[in-house]
Amino acid sequence: MSLSLSNKYISKDLQHYLELLQVLVGRNLKVRYRGSFLGIYWSLLNPLVLIS
Repeated sequence: MSLSLSNKYISKDLQHYLELLQVLVGRNLKVRYRGSFLGIYWSLLNPLVLIS
């Protein structure tokens, strides 16, 4: 019975850390591409432009 309780808490902790990671990554991307004309799309278009 205690095993199922610990799994419940682990999943809550994991969910909390995944939400935190999502917020931190989103903030980092916004700051990195704030002054860029194309914004975050530049990180996707740049390699395509370099290939052709």
